[in-house]
Amino acid sequence: MNASKRRSLADSATAIWLVIVMLAHAPLTNLILGCLQCEWFDDISVLKRDRALGCGEEPICLGTAGVFIPLFTIGFPMYMLSRLASFSTLWGQARLKREHGDNYDATVAKYRRQFNFFVSKYEPKFWWYELSEMMRKLLLTSVAAFLDATKAPYSELVCKITISFFFLLLFVSTLPKSDGLLDVIMATAQLCTFLTLMFALLLRIDFFEEEGVDPEAAAAVLLLIQVLPIAVSVGCCAYAFCQ
Repeated sequence: MNASKRRSLADSATAIWLVIVMLAHAPLTNLILGCLQCEWFDDISVLKRDRALGCGEEPICLGTAGVFIPLFTIGFPMYMLSRLASFSTLWGQARLKREHGDNYDATVAKYRRQFNFFVSKYEPKFWWYELSEMMRKLLLTSVAAFLDATKAPYSELVCKITISFFFLLLFVSTLPKSDGLLDVIMATAQLCTFLTLMFALLLRIDFFEEEGVDPEAAAAVLLLIQVLPIAVSVGCCAYAFCQ
C-alpha cells in the first residue's frame, strides 16, 4: 500500500472514531456521573445506581469518575475545540503556519479530512456549533440528573426546560446550518424537544386534570409534537427533491 492510500485510510479511521466518541460523549458521561449521584434510602445516603454502596464511600467509583471526567467529559470537547479552531480561525491558521511551515497546506488538508463531519454541516463562521450541540445533549442528560427529585420534584424538569429553551434561542438566532432546509429541520426538532419537556411538566403538576382537559386530546397533542419533526423532515426532503 502506498503512502497516500495509508494516509487516506488513517484519516478516514480517525474521522469515524471521532464521530463515535462524539455520539458516546453524553451517555458515557451520564453513566460515569452515576458513580457520584446519591439519594436518600431509609435515612441513609446511598449511590442511586447501587443502593448497596454508601454515597462517596466507594474508592473505585470515586477514582473512576475522578479520572474519566477530566480526561473524557472535559478533555474531549477541549481537544475538539483546539483542533477545529486550528484550521477554522485566522489565529489558528497563523499558528499552524508557524509550526508546520512548508507542510502547512498538507496539515490543513489532513485536519479537514478528519474533522469534515463536524464543520461541513455549518457555515464557516459557525465552525464551533457541533460542540454546542454536544454540550446541549450533555446538559440535558447529565447535569439535571443531579437535582434531588424527591426534595424538589419539579426542579429537574424546569432545569431541562431552561436548557432546552436557551439552546433553541441560540439556534434560531444564529441559523448555523449551511442549508436553509437543515435549519428548518433542526429548529423544529429542538422546538419539539422543548414542547415535550413542557408537556411533561404539565403532566407532573396535573395541569390537564385540574383544567378538565380530555386525556385523549392531551395524548393527541403529544403525538403531534412527536410526529412533527418527522413530517417536517419529509416535507423538506420532498421540497429539495422537487427543486
